[in-house]
Amino acid sequence: MAGVKKPNQKIFQLAINKARTDFDSSIMIGDNESADIQGGINVGMDTIFVNHIQVVPTVPATYTITHLKELENIL
Repeated sequence: MAGVKKPNQKIFQLAINKARTDFDSSIMIGDNESADIQGGINVGMDTIFVNHIQVVPTVPATYTITHLKELENIL
């Protein structure tokens, strides 16, 4: 629908508009540093990197977890 892929800001804006919220009240959760985490950072969102395979992170996410169960400790 946005005509672009992450990390393009247009796709994040579309998601925010559809959810009827704003970037300050939202958080990007993803397992792809360049698309999910960098994309979230680019629009000013807090981010959670789901590091399933325990790579050394190269993009500074707000939080890093290894399993979705850990979201309970953050949210």
